[in-house]
Amino acid sequence: MLLEIILAFFIGSIPTGYLLNKYSGYGDIRKVGSGNIGATNVLRHSGKLLGLLTLLIDIGKGFLALVYLHNIYGFGEPEAIFIIGSSVVLGHIFSPWLKFKGGKGVATMLGVILFISMSCSDSNNYCYGYFWMSIDSNIFFITIFFWPSIYNIYDKEKKPALENQKKQNKFTFQGIDEFNQPFFLHAKKYQKIINNENKLLFEKPKAEINLREGKWLTMVAKEGIFDMEKQTLELMGDVLLLHSDGQQIDTNNAVIDLKKSKIYGNKRIFGKSETINFSSDGFEVKKTGKIFQLLGKSKIKIKNTK
Repeated sequence: MLLEIILAFFIGSIPTGYLLNKYSGYGDIRKVGSGNIGATNVLRHSGKLLGLLTLLIDIGKGFLALVYLHNIYGFGEPEAIFIIGSSVVLGHIFSPWLKFKGGKGVATMLGVILFISMSCSDSNNYCYGYFWMSIDSNIFFITIFFWPSIYNIYDKEKKPALENQKKQNKFTFQGIDEFNQPFFLHAKKYQKIINNENKLLFEKPKAEINLREGKWLTMVAKEGIFDMEKQTLELMGDVLLLHSDGQQIDTNNAVIDLKKSKIYGNKRIFGKSETINFSSDGFEVKKTGKIFQLLGKSKIKIKNTK
């Protein structure tokens, strides 16, 4: 039974909407609309065809997983169907391929119910046994079914609503900080955030900042959110900082205050220069560019220069 449960979970965990959206050229479906990978969000932002395919494949996951496992292992008890069906739905909701954040499980659950319905006959008690098991079992199924909706109530404010992903262009911006030093922003693509007209979502942003006394900083990342009013850029994912003094920092999040020539981050960093390797819980580069400050728990290793 354990093997069937694990197989069912991994079949359910295949992120259909995410994969179809990404490899059809529409990008990451988690970054638009509700942020959900299900058919409804795909339909709204990537069209009817991808929405329909996502729906059918997600239903198929629930149905075919039970058909496949039933034909191989021959389980027939209502309790076994309940456990394996639950495992398929849980795999869809908590997909390990997306850091345990998947869809709502509605379509996959329909596939499970379809299997039960087609298996009903006078000679078995699938339907009766499945739908009239203990109250505890029903409460469990309802909980996993509605959990993503409950979670989204608290999480949806974190996800910016974006314009249609096809409306993307290259972005270039130039400005001057409080020290009258120029800075430059570049992005491969950008999208307007509908619920905040002052913010843009960047793809592969690059910031070039001139500091005082001839020093400079260059930063790149997978994504960024640029606040045009405050002139701040939050970099996210594979952030790389290069300083003219030779320091290099790798982290997952950093904020650039372009007006004040200040860069800081509160995520774990790993860095190096010609003479040292270092790590810390955060960092800050002072306005003048003279001081590079490590924040929180830090570790520095001096290299052998001989």
